Amino acid sequence: MTKSIIRPLFLVDLDDTLFQTPRKMQQEAKHIATTDKHGQAMSYMNATQLQFVEWLLACADVVPVTARSVEAYQRVHLPFKHGAICAHGAVILTPDNQVDSAWHQYMATTLAPYKERLLDVTNCLLKFSDKQQQALRTWVVEEGGMAIYALAKHNDRHDEILAEAQYELLQSIDLTGFYCHRNGNNLAIIPNVLNKRYAVEEWLRREHLQHGTRPIIGLGDSVSDLGFLQLCDWWGTPQQGQLAQAIITKLQTEVGV
Repeated sequence: MTKSIIRPLFLVDLDDTLFQTPRKMQQEAKHIATTDKHGQAMSYMNATQLQFVEWLLACADVVPVTARSVEAYQRVHLPFKHGAICAHGAVILTPDNQVDSAWHQYMATTLAPYKERLLDVTNCLLKFSDKQQQALRTWVVEEGGMAIYALAKHNDRHDEILAEAQYELLQSIDLTGFYCHRNGNNLAIIPNVLNKRYAVEEWLRREHLQHGTRPIIGLGDSVSDLGFLQLCDWWGTPQQGQLAQAIITKLQTEVGV
C-alpha cells in the first residue's frame, strides 16, 4: 500500500509576498489578485507568482497571515479555504470565513486599554501634517468593534515623508508599549500586544491538537513578519522584499558577503 503524503502547512503573508501593486512591478504580464472597494483591480501577480500560488494551493494547506482587515482580505481573489489570520493578528477567520469568537473575545479585552493612546498618536500625526504642510491621512483602524492600531498614509505616496512623521512621533509622545511598522506608503503604530506571531502561536496550538505534527513553512516579505516566521520549521522571503534587503545589508556590513 502506498503511504499517503502529508500536506505541509504554509503560513503566508499576502501583500508584497504573493502579489503587489502595479507601481512595484516591471513591464510584465499582470494577473489580478485583489480589487478595491469599487471592484477595480488593485494588486497583481506576475507570471512566476501565479505559477507559485497555483503550485502552493495544489500541494499544501495555505493559511494567509496578513495585515489586511477582514474586509480587505475578502477582496483577495485567491481560493484560500483553510481560514486566515487578519489585521496583524487581531482576527482569526475559520475555514468558512467566520470570525473565531474565542480569539475575538481575547483580543477585545487585550486591546481595550490602548484605545485612547491610539487617538493621541493620530492627533500627533495630524499636527505634524499641518506643521509640515504634508498631505497625510491618519486614523485608528478598527476591526469588529476593536480599536487595533493607528495608521498613516501619504496622499501622494511620498513614502519618505512617513519616515519623517515617525521620527517626529517618537520625539513627541511616549510610545512605550507600541512598535512602529513602516513599509511603503504605510506607517502603522501598533500595540505590542498585537502581533501576527501571537495569533500564529494560537493557530499552531490548535493545529497540533487537530493534525499532530507536520511540516510548517512560513513566507513573508516584511521585517514585521519575522516574529511569526520564527515559529515555522522553515521560512522564506521574496528576493526584493524588505526583510531580504535587511538581511543582505546586515550580512554585507558584518560579514562582508
